[in-house]
Amino acid sequence: WGFTVDLTPPSGSVLINGGLPTTTSAYVTLNLQAEDETSGMAWMHLSNDPGFDRSSREVYTTVRENWQLNPVSGRQTVYVKFEDKAGNIAEPVSDDIELELLAPETLLISGPAGASPQPHAEFTFGCSETDCVFSYAFDNEPWSEWTTQTTAVKDGLVFGNHYFKVKAAKDTNGHAGIQVDEEDPTPAERTWIVGLGSLVVPLPQGGPIKLWKVE
Repeated sequence: WGFTVDLTPPSGSVLINGGLPTTTSAYVTLNLQAEDETSGMAWMHLSNDPGFDRSSREVYTTVRENWQLNPVSGRQTVYVKFEDKAGNIAEPVSDDIELELLAPETLLISGPAGASPQPHAEFTFGCSETDCVFSYAFDNEPWSEWTTQTTAVKDGLVFGNHYFKVKAAKDTNGHAGIQVDEEDPTPAERTWIVGLGSLVVPLPQGGPIKLWKVE
């Protein structure tokens, strides 16, 4: 009888979009190559975080399509750790690419701000380009469906603090629906207070007030 103990992790590499320097979409293709001469390849661990706090463990393949980068313009890096059938995990390898998002900028045009005695709010908004759609939310409500309307109204607001946010998007990649890389990554926001009256403290009327104490 004889057996072989595999204590050597695999070796490999990763390329984003075949090594292209830039992309306008947060969805990219990963080209992967790994080898393990003893037990063979089994898994790969993918992450946009060097600490792999958020990672995806997937069956090893040489092409991984539609991997989502962090949807923020700038230099983005993908990290990969390869794992063989014996459970040996290699040190991470990585590749980076410059992400240039084409998402529009959201413009919040009007709406309540500061303090308002009215339990009613109406916001108008727009974007830096044409043919935009919008999604918005009041307070802790979920995001609305995408719409071409540029006004949002809310009635029956209770006294206290309130919050509004809106984001614009534009279909630029030709895929049906709005993808995450087509949304403005920095929504416009506004906070205000309902039911708060004037903050001016009235001064007492009449003659001067005299203060004294008895020793």
